[in-house]
Amino acid sequence: MSIIAKRLPASIAQDEIQTLMHQLNTFGLHVMRLDIREESARFNSALSEILRALDLASDFAAMPEDERAALLTDFYLLHCLAFRTSRGDSGHC
Repeated sequence: MSIIAKRLPASIAQDEIQTLMHQLNTFGLHVMRLDIREESARFNSALSEILRALDLASDFAAMPEDERAALLTDFYLLHCLAFRTSRGDSGHC
C-alpha cells in the first residue's frame, strides 16, 4: 500500500489510503477476501487500475496473457527481493 500511496496525490494518500492502511494493520487481509474465480472481472479491473496508477501497465486487461503473466512475475520478484534485502535475508523468492 505504501508503494501506491507514494504515487497518489497527497490529499488522497492522506485520507483514503491512510484509512485503508490503518484497517489493514488492524484487521489484516483476511477481512478482504475475494474469490477471484467468481469476481475475475472486478479483480482484473482493480488490478488494471493499480498497475496504471503505478505506471507499470497502461491497459493490463488488454495485454496478451503471456505479457500479463511476465509483468506480474517480474513485479512479484522485485517486491520479494526488495523485502528480503530490507530484512537482510539473502534467500530466494
